[in-house]
Amino acid sequence: MKKYDVLFSQYSRLIAKIEVEYQGKRAKPPIVRNLPIVSGSITWSRHLFHRASTPMEQFPRSLLRSNETKKTVK
Repeated sequence: MKKYDVLFSQYSRLIAKIEVEYQGKRAKPPIVRNLPIVSGSITWSRHLFHRASTPMEQFPRSLLRSNETKKTVK
């Protein structure tokens, strides 16, 4: 469990970086070439969501339900 605690603290920093990136670029998101503005914005936001949610699936459920991790999970 100590290894999971270390990994989760690194994951918390990743979530914070993703949040800062989202807040900074949400008004004018970077859009992939040859995409309309709306679909490019949706693609960008889904990419950020995927970066945040994929590692969370690897953690055990008991760790995600503890009081120390609730803020990051939310």
